[in-house]
Amino acid sequence: VTETTVKAEDTTMFAVWKMMNVYIESAEKSTTVIDEINDLIYGIIEKLTPDEFEADYIELIGANGDISYETGIGFGTDTKVYVNDSASNKVVATYSLVVYGDVDGDGVADGQDVVLAQMLCDGILTEDTVSKAVYEAADCNHDGEITQDDVNEIINAGLLTSKINQTK
Repeated sequence: VTETTVKAEDTTMFAVWKMMNVYIESAEKSTTVIDEINDLIYGIIEKLTPDEFEADYIELIGANGDISYETGIGFGTDTKVYVNDSASNKVVATYSLVVYGDVDGDGVADGQDVVLAQMLCDGILTEDTVSKAVYEAADCNHDGEITQDDVNEIINAGLLTSKINQTK
């Protein structure tokens, strides 16, 4: 092995930048599930705020990333979560929140959700006429069907006599 010394004025240095992917993952010790196949996020609590969601339920990976939201009547089921790469000005992922029992999207299981869940149970509304997140939120017992059992779970949650399991 031969040692060679190069003078500073005879060298050229190059900087190499590597693009970091921007994405989200479940926060450590949280109950959050990020379903990449169905683009759903569940395992969150009722009455959650965006700040609480970002602080306690997800972790944003990538220095150039940020999160934005599109809500309906509240921060609940069917709220769109956009993962943005600010370096490229692109949305790199879109998810829908699911709060089981919150069928109307206001973030709470209550009487309005009972009406919608009953309409799904009775076939007045179908999986094809509501969003994937809304249908999932009505399936409180996580069996893949909307039945009277699901409606009853929402009734009991609205009456504060039980809590709906937010994870599968």
